[in-house]
Amino acid sequence: MKRGATLAILLVAVGVGVGLGLRHGTSTGIETHGGSPLSLAVERVPGTVEGSVVTAGALSARGDLALGSKSGAVEVFAPSSGPPRNGVAFHWLASRVSDIAISGDGSTVAAEMGGLGETAGELLAWRVRGEASYSASVVPSSDVWALALSSDGNLLAAVIDGQVDVYSITARRELASFRIPGPISSGRPQNLALRFNRADTAIAVGAGEDVTAWALTEGRKLWSVSCHCAAENIAISSNLRYAAFGTDDAHVILWDLWHRDEAVDFTVTANPQANTDAVQIDNHGQYLVAASGGTIGVWRSPRPTTSPTTLHLTDGGEGGEIDNIEMTANGDRMLVYPFPTPSVTEQGAIGSGWLVRIR
Repeated sequence: MKRGATLAILLVAVGVGVGLGLRHGTSTGIETHGGSPLSLAVERVPGTVEGSVVTAGALSARGDLALGSKSGAVEVFAPSSGPPRNGVAFHWLASRVSDIAISGDGSTVAAEMGGLGETAGELLAWRVRGEASYSASVVPSSDVWALALSSDGNLLAAVIDGQVDVYSITARRELASFRIPGPISSGRPQNLALRFNRADTAIAVGAGEDVTAWALTEGRKLWSVSCHCAAENIAISSNLRYAAFGTDDAHVILWDLWHRDEAVDFTVTANPQANTDAVQIDNHGQYLVAASGGTIGVWRSPRPTTSPTTLHLTDGGEGGEIDNIEMTANGDRMLVYPFPTPSVTEQGAIGSGWLVRIR
């Protein structure tokens, strides 16, 4: 957020609607193959919310699924052993949901609502359950690069113009602001990760080749790590112990940030010309996920000698590439989205993705 900006918090109405549910069937668009002994169950995530095409999706640490649409509708599904059938729906008369985040406990959803033409966009936050719902509005012309919510949903963080701003939704004020070091200040990087720790006392951001963490109360830098690699993607575990860097030659560098001399190199694909399209890791470093060229590798207890269980994207996507992967804290499920097909891209949307349950 630009200096001098203020955060206004307004009450909004909450509506409960019937969820779209996840589709069963064999035609999921993903094929699974052997490797490490994992059981992977794939379900298709809806491509529309309240009749409008999906533009953003997020997965909470406990497995809640949040979807945002082109029309400004947001729907939240609670985790269950099977596909959720009923969700909490929010409606906001604005343009599409550009980005979405959900708190670790599933209590709160935040979304960046893109502006209409020259109309300013907004950051909105809703309580899904338990308390009155709030709307957090950000100043005009702000370009939100990344969103994150604390585990209890009381804190909202946003990367805006190379700066991390942290707000208290309940206290309705800004708590802290941190300038991200490095070249991020000169423009939005392709790879960006933002994460609160589980105690909600610190926040970490990954940008370019670097990951930096700050203490929220003291406002001091805790540490900064660089992979010195051509990083295409970054993922940070929610205990702020692990960082995974996906490189431009289809490798993943896994760092144990508590023992910074311990870095492990994984090969995603045998093609050295391929990029790492997406990377993710669970809270305890038990599962590592990386995608390259439409193939997703899942490592359990990741070590260089272990082989991944692989999934292959068989439909959708531009060139079969994966756009984004999110994972629960214990690694029991992940949300996968491909790059949009040209027909979907024209609608400013990402369309349908997959929910993969890992056992």
